[in-house]
Amino acid sequence: MINLKKSIILSSSLLHIQNYTTYLEIYNPNDYTKTIPTNTRLDRVTHVPHQTDSFPLPDAVNSLSSFHHYFINSVEIQPVLFRSREIIDKLTNHIIDSDERRQIRAILQQHAKLFDISQVTQANTPIQHTINTGDSLPISSRSYSRTIQQRSDLQNEIHKMLQAHQIRPSNSPWSPPVIIHKKKDGGIRF
Repeated sequence: MINLKKSIILSSSLLHIQNYTTYLEIYNPNDYTKTIPTNTRLDRVTHVPHQTDSFPLPDAVNSLSSFHHYFINSVEIQPVLFRSREIIDKLTNHIIDSDERRQIRAILQQHAKLFDISQVTQANTPIQHTINTGDSLPISSRSYSRTIQQRSDLQNEIHKMLQAHQIRPSNSPWSPPVIIHKKKDGGIRF
């Protein structure tokens, strides 16, 4: 159990983290409400290896019993970073000295998640962006006509970006039309 400033209790747990977001169960043993400020560090998260097996160790009480339970728990995580290895190899192929190449590859492999492009990543920054439009009136254009498949693809991409917290709903009077284009790999480019 982790006790945060002796006012709330947070237990150790296995978490499913998606897009840098997860849910935690927090217990407040007090009779009053405790507010946790935004971006408060509650604890740390460690990564479970690609495959983790757990085996029960029989203790003295169990070893005397005639009835034993044996089980194996295994957590499978998809092998990550195969594409990252290819990218790192391409980045280091130009290095002639094999020792230097090996050292640089080792350093880059330690940070291989930075080269993983299989999932969308987002940098959290406190910088607020504003676009000065001066005295211009908002421009609102009609959207382009699309096939049913294009509309479906567009909705799927918008849903993915919403889930990744890359975009948020807006009621802005500015509304330019969206242009979508199929990429060679089958993805969509806005």
